[in-house]
Amino acid sequence: DKIRRLALFFASLGLPRGAPLGISLPHGTEACLTLIAAEKAGFVPCLLPVSWGEDALLAAIESANIQIMVTQARVG
Repeated sequence: DKIRRLALFFASLGLPRGAPLGISLPHGTEACLTLIAAEKAGFVPCLLPVSWGEDALLAAIESANIQIMVTQARVG
């Protein structure tokens, strides 16, 4: 099960339950699975727009104290 494996991976990263997990993915299956897996692992999903530039993303990540970020290299 993809969600279970992803949740176990997130949990293995050693962050405390309740930590924010950044998600910047296009709307679709990957974003939904990541959101569910983050919650299952005990993290708080923080959805960040894929349209934001690097400066805006860095500011949001620092402001929310996000230690884990899930994104992809290219968005079509």
